[in-house]
Amino acid sequence: MDPFAHAMRPDRTFRSFVTVYATEYFTDYECCVGWNRINDTCQADCHFPCHHGLCVETNVCECDDGWEGAQCEHEIPDIDECARGDSGCAQNCHNTHGSYFCTCDAWYSLAADEHNCTDINECVTN
Repeated sequence: MDPFAHAMRPDRTFRSFVTVYATEYFTDYECCVGWNRINDTCQADCHFPCHHGLCVETNVCECDDGWEGAQCEHEIPDIDECARGDSGCAQNCHNTHGSYFCTCDAWYSLAADEHNCTDINECVTN
């Protein structure tokens, strides 16, 4: 065998490398000063409780109907507009805390002004 034959033979082995990159995207929420991140939303940070309301801005409560005060801690006395007779309801008046609403008797419908009642024409409506 020729001692140089091995040197002349092409090398049929090779190596191959593949580089794989994984890109991952995500949303990162950052809240403004005075707001706290709760799950994926920013909620106002009140340093005190809003007893009968909701914290809407930093240290600002929005009170439920009938409540007032910095922490919605003071109940507003109800004025019964129906009992006073100044509701303007044509037929029925229903008092609620801080307000009222009107309704009409059977065969009448409440008008657009939400105070007067309109007779329903039974012949037209069957």
